Amino acid sequence: MADSTMSPDLLNFEDAGKKKIPSTLNVLTILTIVGSVFKFIAEIRSYYTGENRLKLLRERSAHLQQDSSAWIKRLNSPQMIEIVQNEVANKLPLLILGILCSGVSFYAATEMRKLKQRGYWIWLVGAFLPLIGTVLFIGPVFFEMYGWVVMIIQLAFIILYSAQRKYLVN
Repeated sequence: MADSTMSPDLLNFEDAGKKKIPSTLNVLTILTIVGSVFKFIAEIRSYYTGENRLKLLRERSAHLQQDSSAWIKRLNSPQMIEIVQNEVANKLPLLILGILCSGVSFYAATEMRKLKQRGYWIWLVGAFLPLIGTVLFIGPVFFEMYGWVVMIIQLAFIILYSAQRKYLVN
Protein backbone atom coordinates (compact mmCIF):
# COMPACT_ATOMS: atom_id res chain seq x y z
CA MET A 1 0.00 0.00 0.00
CA ALA A 2 1.41 3.35 -0.98
CA ASP A 3 2.00 6.10 1.54
CA SER A 4 -0.91 8.54 1.30
CA THR A 5 0.87 11.47 2.94
CA MET A 6 2.39 14.05 0.66
CA SER A 7 5.34 16.23 1.25
CA PRO A 8 4.46 19.90 2.00
CA ASP A 9 6.69 20.87 -0.93
CA LEU A 10 4.55 18.85 -3.32
CA LEU A 11 1.37 20.51 -2.08
CA ASN A 12 2.77 23.99 -2.66
CA PHE A 13 2.74 23.72 -6.46
CA GLU A 14 1.51 27.31 -6.97
CA ASP A 15 4.72 28.76 -5.59
CA ALA A 16 6.99 26.52 -7.67
CA GLY A 17 7.53 29.14 -10.38
CA LYS A 18 7.44 32.22 -8.16
CA LYS A 19 10.29 33.97 -6.42
CA LYS A 20 9.94 34.08 -2.65
CA ILE A 21 9.53 37.52 -1.09
CA PRO A 22 12.55 38.45 1.10
CA SER A 23 11.74 38.53 4.81
CA THR A 24 12.53 42.23 5.31
CA LEU A 25 10.38 43.24 2.35
CA ASN A 26 7.68 40.90 3.64
CA VAL A 27 7.67 42.62 7.05
CA LEU A 28 7.75 46.11 5.53
CA THR A 29 4.84 45.43 3.23
CA ILE A 30 2.81 43.87 6.03
CA LEU A 31 3.47 46.93 8.20
CA THR A 32 2.47 49.18 5.30
CA ILE A 33 -0.76 47.27 4.72
CA VAL A 34 -1.64 47.35 8.42
CA GLY A 35 -0.73 51.05 8.58
CA SER A 36 -2.87 51.78 5.52
CA VAL A 37 -5.89 50.08 7.04
CA PHE A 38 -5.29 51.90 10.33
CA LYS A 39 -4.97 55.24 8.49
CA PHE A 40 -8.20 54.59 6.60
CA ILE A 41 -10.10 53.90 9.82
CA ALA A 42 -8.46 56.84 11.63
CA GLU A 43 -9.38 59.26 8.84
CA ILE A 44 -13.03 58.24 8.92
CA ARG A 45 -13.08 58.41 12.72
CA SER A 46 -11.43 61.83 12.69
CA TYR A 47 -13.98 63.12 10.19
CA TYR A 48 -16.86 62.26 12.49
CA THR A 49 -15.30 63.04 15.89
CA GLY A 50 -13.26 66.17 15.13
CA GLU A 51 -15.71 68.69 16.64
CA ASN A 52 -16.06 66.66 19.85
CA ARG A 53 -12.29 66.36 20.13
CA LEU A 54 -11.89 70.12 19.71
CA LYS A 55 -14.54 70.82 22.36
CA LEU A 56 -12.90 68.40 24.82
CA LEU A 57 -9.46 69.83 24.13
CA ARG A 58 -10.67 73.38 24.81
CA GLU A 59 -12.32 72.28 28.06
CA ARG A 60 -9.22 70.48 29.29
CA SER A 61 -7.01 73.39 28.29
CA ALA A 62 -9.17 75.83 30.29
CA HIS A 63 -8.96 73.67 33.41
CA LEU A 64 -5.30 72.76 33.13
CA GLN A 65 -3.43 73.02 36.43
CA GLN A 66 -0.18 74.90 36.74
CA ASP A 67 1.49 71.88 38.32
CA SER A 68 0.58 69.57 35.40
CA SER A 69 3.43 67.81 33.68
CA ALA A 70 5.05 69.38 30.61
CA TRP A 71 3.76 66.52 28.48
CA ILE A 72 0.14 67.15 29.54
CA LYS A 73 0.55 70.88 28.98
CA ARG A 74 1.93 70.25 25.49
CA LEU A 75 -0.99 67.98 24.56
CA ASN A 76 -3.40 70.72 25.64
CA SER A 77 -1.43 73.69 24.33
CA PRO A 78 -2.71 76.45 22.05
CA GLN A 79 -0.69 74.87 19.22
CA MET A 80 -2.56 71.59 19.66
CA ILE A 81 -5.86 73.45 19.66
CA GLU A 82 -4.79 75.16 16.43
CA ILE A 83 -3.97 71.80 14.84
CA VAL A 84 -7.36 70.33 15.75
CA GLN A 85 -9.15 73.53 14.64
CA ASN A 86 -7.46 73.28 11.24
CA GLU A 87 -8.33 69.58 11.03
CA VAL A 88 -12.00 70.36 11.74
CA ALA A 89 -12.05 73.28 9.31
CA ASN A 90 -10.56 71.12 6.53
CA LYS A 91 -12.07 67.78 7.48
CA LEU A 92 -13.45 66.89 4.04
CA PRO A 93 -10.22 67.54 2.06
CA LEU A 94 -8.23 65.76 4.78
CA LEU A 95 -10.63 62.80 4.64
CA ILE A 96 -10.37 62.55 0.85
CA LEU A 97 -6.58 62.89 0.94
CA GLY A 98 -6.26 60.37 3.78
CA ILE A 99 -8.41 57.77 2.07
CA LEU A 100 -6.60 58.31 -1.22
CA CYS A 101 -3.17 57.98 0.38
CA SER A 102 -4.11 54.92 2.41
CA GLY A 103 -5.45 53.30 -0.76
CA VAL A 104 -2.31 54.19 -2.72
CA SER A 105 -0.06 52.81 0.03
CA PHE A 106 -2.13 49.63 0.29
CA TYR A 107 -1.99 49.08 -3.47
CA ALA A 108 1.75 49.85 -3.59
CA ALA A 109 2.46 47.35 -0.83
CA THR A 110 0.54 44.64 -2.66
CA GLU A 111 2.54 45.41 -5.81
CA MET A 112 5.82 45.17 -3.89
CA ARG A 113 4.65 41.84 -2.44
CA LYS A 114 4.51 40.71 -6.10
CA LEU A 115 8.10 42.03 -6.38
CA LYS A 116 7.12 44.80 -8.81
CA GLN A 117 9.29 47.90 -8.84
CA ARG A 118 6.42 50.23 -9.69
CA GLY A 119 5.03 49.49 -6.24
CA TYR A 120 8.03 51.27 -4.71
CA TRP A 121 7.46 54.43 -6.77
CA ILE A 122 3.73 54.41 -6.10
CA TRP A 123 4.45 53.96 -2.39
CA LEU A 124 6.74 57.00 -2.43
CA VAL A 125 3.84 59.10 -3.74
CA GLY A 126 1.61 57.67 -1.01
CA ALA A 127 4.27 58.48 1.58
CA PHE A 128 4.86 62.11 0.60
CA LEU A 129 1.37 63.20 -0.39
CA PRO A 130 0.06 63.24 3.20
CA LEU A 131 2.97 65.41 4.30
CA ILE A 132 2.18 67.94 1.58
CA GLY A 133 -1.51 67.83 2.48
CA THR A 134 -0.71 68.33 6.14
CA VAL A 135 1.24 71.49 5.39
CA LEU A 136 -1.54 72.77 3.10
CA PHE A 137 -4.52 72.01 5.33
CA ILE A 138 -3.18 72.01 8.89
CA GLY A 139 -0.18 74.26 8.57
CA PRO A 140 3.41 74.19 9.79
CA VAL A 141 2.24 74.11 13.41
CA PHE A 142 1.79 70.35 12.92
CA PHE A 143 5.55 69.96 12.54
CA GLU A 144 6.19 72.13 15.59
CA MET A 145 4.20 69.73 17.74
CA TYR A 146 4.81 66.15 16.65
CA GLY A 147 5.41 66.17 12.93
CA TRP A 148 9.07 65.33 13.46
CA VAL A 149 8.03 61.88 14.71
CA VAL A 150 6.10 61.29 11.49
CA MET A 151 9.11 62.46 9.47
CA ILE A 152 11.47 60.07 11.29
CA ILE A 153 9.15 57.11 10.69
CA GLN A 154 8.72 58.05 7.01
CA LEU A 155 12.47 58.44 6.59
CA ALA A 156 13.09 55.03 8.19
CA PHE A 157 10.59 53.38 5.82
CA ILE A 158 12.11 55.16 2.81
CA ILE A 159 15.56 53.89 3.74
CA LEU A 160 14.33 50.36 4.42
CA TYR A 161 12.24 50.14 1.25
CA SER A 162 15.09 51.64 -0.82
CA ALA A 163 17.40 48.93 0.48
CA GLN A 164 14.90 46.31 -0.73
CA ARG A 165 14.58 47.71 -4.27
CA LYS A 166 17.18 45.22 -5.49
CA TYR A 167 14.55 42.47 -5.13
CA LEU A 168 11.95 44.35 -7.16
CA VAL A 169 11.66 43.89 -10.91
CA ASN A 170 9.87 45.86 -13.60
